[in-house]
Amino acid sequence: MPIIREGSKADYHVDEEFYLSTKIQSSFFRGQVQEKIKNWMLNRPDREFKTMGGLEVIKLKPNLSVFQKVNLEKIITGRKSSRAFNGRSISFSQLCNLLTLTCSLKCPSPAEKRIIPSAGGLYPLETYILALNIKGLKKGLYHFNVLKNHLALLRKDKRTFELSDFWEQYSLYGEPAAIIYTTAVFGRTRKKYGARALKFIFFEAGAMASHMEFLAKVMDFGSCQDGGGFENRVEALIGVDGQKEGLVSSLIIGHG
Repeated sequence: MPIIREGSKADYHVDEEFYLSTKIQSSFFRGQVQEKIKNWMLNRPDREFKTMGGLEVIKLKPNLSVFQKVNLEKIITGRKSSRAFNGRSISFSQLCNLLTLTCSLKCPSPAEKRIIPSAGGLYPLETYILALNIKGLKKGLYHFNVLKNHLALLRKDKRTFELSDFWEQYSLYGEPAAIIYTTAVFGRTRKKYGARALKFIFFEAGAMASHMEFLAKVMDFGSCQDGGGFENRVEALIGVDGQKEGLVSSLIIGHG
């Protein structure tokens, strides 16, 4: 049903429809959610990890010494969105630091818990890196394998770097060092939380992007969350279907 704002024509606002229809506001909906959680608890599956074959596999090599002496207040109050990146590279170890302190496992098997909080410990997010100017890493599109702690090079063809085709606002950002794409495998969270899953997925994606931005500030380079990409085209570039797995966040990093 369309949502009608006072003083305006009837219009369909999909954002409001989603928000209102996924509230726990009735005994019927609460019953649905509770039943789904109960079934999930009785048949709890193993955590899922995505593994992708690649042209090349690169093990992470973080250098976390830069975080030993950090003025947290200065980092938090000094963070700002950066644009007009100047083409200076960031190092491979700096990229590894971002991934290690946001996307990696903090507890080894059998717990397999990640650093960023996740509703139900289901971890729906996957991370892809479009490396444009990373010192020590070839240009290309990579997938981060959480379980094996490595990057898999997915593609490096000319199409990979035609930014204007899948990023409407690319000209605003100059020459960034990399774009970090976060996707969600929606079914991982939906199987427990049903229609409310997307809310929890966005919580998690926002936490991850914010975490990365503060870490970038510590390492003295800039970042900006961007919502101006063509999701369908980015998903095609990455190789996901946009339904079972889809883009939920884009973070641009570099100097500027």
